[in-house]
Amino acid sequence: AFGIGTRHITLYPIGGVAALERMPKEPRQELLIAMAGPAVSFAIAASIAILQPEQGLLSNLLLINVNLGVFNLLPAFPLDGGRMLRALLAMRMEWIDATRVAGQIGQVLAVGLAVLGLYTSWVLVFIGGFVLLAARSETRSAELEQTMNGARVQDAMLRPASRLWSSDSVQSAADRLLTDEQMDYPVVSSAGLYIGMVSREAILKALAAGTSDSPVDAIADINADLLDPEQALEAAVLALNSSGRRAMPVVRGTSLVGLLTRQNLAEWIAIREATALGRTAHG
Repeated sequence: AFGIGTRHITLYPIGGVAALERMPKEPRQELLIAMAGPAVSFAIAASIAILQPEQGLLSNLLLINVNLGVFNLLPAFPLDGGRMLRALLAMRMEWIDATRVAGQIGQVLAVGLAVLGLYTSWVLVFIGGFVLLAARSETRSAELEQTMNGARVQDAMLRPASRLWSSDSVQSAADRLLTDEQMDYPVVSSAGLYIGMVSREAILKALAAGTSDSPVDAIADINADLLDPEQALEAAVLALNSSGRRAMPVVRGTSLVGLLTRQNLAEWIAIREATALGRTAHG
């Protein structure tokens, strides 16, 4: 309803965690999305209760859904209750501050569950550890999103990126692997037009096949997704993560202008966060 897709759902022993394409910045939207999970559990339980089942599969299903709904209301990430808490806090404070407060509450709750589990059930220890790690991860993700807010691909891309000419041989590309820190190379024509990407794995595969004298454009991936230098960095990072690649070419029109790599992105984030801390310290 809010135009937010679900990339995938990961099933854990304690339940499923949905990975959304993005989290809504509007607190009301996040509150409604988070409420939907427990609401479905309680609706299923209520529907079964109307049937007034005797002991058996349906009665067990009723109990399971009630327990699941109550458990999901716990105010800790990645449970729906944690997202509901952040949404309510975000109505009164900045979104990143609301995330930090909700994350801290979730971590305290997780430690409490783990300690309780030491005296009752090891399952609670497992759940507490999972919730603790998830709460930290959620907070960190929100901080990274805040760091990238307003930034463009051209702000964090590697430039000038080391590139290969289409006429370069596979062997010359292999030699570059020994001298460059890059592991993925954009391939350009003699006119400087972008052609495709060549990875370290593709170079090694070509060497093993005995085609070291072949031009690199023969092994270039011409279907690699492209980034625009003016594109929002947050969207580009989502594309990079979804692709599973180490680097993505940045192209303006048909000309290569840079390369967005995971390593360079990490350095850019570290520098930006350190700069922000410095400003706060001298504020």
